Amino acid sequence: MPEKMKKKVRFRIQSPCEWLGEIKVRHVLPNKFVQAIGPFVFLEHVLSYKQSLNESQARLGGKQSHPHRGIATLTYILFGEVEHLDSLENHVKLGSGGAHCMKAGKGVIHDETVRSEYRMTNTDVSVVQMWINLSSKRKVEEPDYFSLLPGEIPKQNLDNDAGWIKVLSGEYENLVAKIPSYSNEFAYHIQLGPRKKFSIRTEKAFEYAAFLPA
Repeated sequence: MPEKMKKKVRFRIQSPCEWLGEIKVRHVLPNKFVQAIGPFVFLEHVLSYKQSLNESQARLGGKQSHPHRGIATLTYILFGEVEHLDSLENHVKLGSGGAHCMKAGKGVIHDETVRSEYRMTNTDVSVVQMWINLSSKRKVEEPDYFSLLPGEIPKQNLDNDAGWIKVLSGEYENLVAKIPSYSNEFAYHIQLGPRKKFSIRTEKAFEYAAFLPA
């Protein structure tokens, strides 16, 4: 069994929130310390949106239809609802616990609309979007998209009643994500109980990061 390796913490950051159009977002990556962490080149946390009287739709990133190429996007919904549309004629609406994954490849146009899942007066949402840089070979592949319902994301309880883990990308023990790992990256959603801990065996060549949603 390989020796357990400890990683030094390079930085901690508290990213400010700002309104982009009708949505409130926290930009986490890139930041003043790093431009990327491994293949992850972008991380944004959508926190809430303004609901107008005519229920105009808030657009992720303050945009509507816009192009992507050379990356894969992973949109994970902690709370709320995200409706995905793209030029491949995909149109999928997912609620809390679901995930949209789109490999842009050589190019695709998409639109993701964020709103409160239940359309109540409470307009809080919690949506995390990550961009993954594709290798040069994958940048010229055809674009692709698929969605995962909450029950399709692998999940298991942690030892010692510490909490649970969901594997969005990559592997953990016997769990293997349905979302492809394009550059050996992994992404977990971990929930821990009070005073509980979680640790994994690290590799020297890998960069690691933890994001704590506010």
